[in-house]
Amino acid sequence: QAGSEQLIIWGGGHSDYYGNEVYALNLYQNPSTLTRLTDPSVVDLNGGDTFLSDGLPVSRHTYNDLAYLPGPDRLFSFEGARMPNGSGGGYTWTLDLSVTPPVWHKMYPTANLDLTSGHGASVTGAWCAYDPNTDSVLCNWGNLFEIVRYSFTNNSWTQVTNYGDSIISYTSTPVIDPKRKKMFYFGGVDPLNPGNLAIRSVDISNGSTFAVNDI
Repeated sequence: QAGSEQLIIWGGGHSDYYGNEVYALNLYQNPSTLTRLTDPSVVDLNGGDTFLSDGLPVSRHTYNDLAYLPGPDRLFSFEGARMPNGSGGGYTWTLDLSVTPPVWHKMYPTANLDLTSGHGASVTGAWCAYDPNTDSVLCNWGNLFEIVRYSFTNNSWTQVTNYGDSIISYTSTPVIDPKRKKMFYFGGVDPLNPGNLAIRSVDISNGSTFAVNDI
């Protein structure tokens, strides 16, 4: 979280941990401390995206689908392997960190591109990074190589690339270099060379074809 030297922690999901509480690792303290920011929901196994008890998001394997939105001071989360069966669903959430305690908001955008309606080939995976140049989040999504862009200002998704062969591992970690306007993907098993790790990049500048390059 920018400006506060905190690491926000949220996860669980699938058949593992069912708690959906949020923690902050306070790195500005010496020694560092861990604070619980939200309490866990009462668990019910309805298999949906929210708990019946309070309408908050169920816990999920987040993979690399989390990003921080500095303008509204929110944690962004998209997709994930939800408890209890590991299903995806294309759902979008933000956690408002500007209030105490933080508050979850269902974004669920349907204008322009509705990712909850069977679009694409998603199972559970998404890997995302915030792009300060466009004030948006870029995500690779699903089993095929597709990039989609989320705008918090408009609460909308747009499709950036068409489907293609999966050449970036869903276990890789993305980061955006805003000066060079590139998205880098680090680690993960290389789909083109199983057993090896890979580092790849995508040009995300204006007019780019978003072609994937080896590093």
